[in-house]
Amino acid sequence: MLHKEIGSDKKEESFFRSAFQKLKRIERPEKDKQKVPRDRSKLIAVTLWSCVGGLLFICLLAVLLSINTRSQLNDMKDEANKPTNEDKQKISVTAAENFLSGFINEYVNVKNDQESIEKRMQSLESYMVKQEDNHFEDEDRFNVDGLKGDRELKDYSLYNVKEGDKNSLFQYKVTYENLYPVEKEVEKEVKDGKKKKKVKEKVKTNEKSEKQMLLNIPVTNKDDSFAVSAVPYFTQIYDLKGDIACKGN
Repeated sequence: MLHKEIGSDKKEESFFRSAFQKLKRIERPEKDKQKVPRDRSKLIAVTLWSCVGGLLFICLLAVLLSINTRSQLNDMKDEANKPTNEDKQKISVTAAENFLSGFINEYVNVKNDQESIEKRMQSLESYMVKQEDNHFEDEDRFNVDGLKGDRELKDYSLYNVKEGDKNSLFQYKVTYENLYPVEKEVEKEVKDGKKKKKVKEKVKTNEKSEKQMLLNIPVTNKDDSFAVSAVPYFTQIYDLKGDIACKGN
């Protein structure tokens, strides 16, 4: 009986041993050591948009540089087309003086009656620049409403010439007299029978007042032709003497 139990125990032990050995023989699958790949879609998107933004910035910069270059070229072209002092035709002062001599006489001398005023206007208009759209009415262009009596030119001389871009300003020192009628009351002796008596009566006389002013005449020219480009005007005479210091070399 005891031998039977021992035999059965040995059988069971050998069964377990053989089963354990079989289990050992079974190969265990190796663990997958590969790492899970990271999500790089955000990095790719950021890189792509950065490239697009950089391209847009470069395009905008190129457009701005192109505009600036074109503007500089236009400025250079305008500067090149501007007439220089050497290219600008200088006005002949001698010829202009000969032209203005008749104008000054017509402008300063005024006979204050309607017929003389109309003749004066027509004569002065012949010296003026011809304009299609005239901004001055004839009666306002050379009006003498503020003048009392007549005006008579006594003397004139060229004082200064100021050259501008479109015209030159000729300044003449002129001396003229205003002759205007004045009504005065004077005493006069008249016969009264065999005696004489003094009576007062009103008489009209002309009084004179001499003035010296600067007559400013804007003049334009084309070759050897001249014209007055605007209505002349009087101003006070200024002093040409200046306090000028000379710098040493």
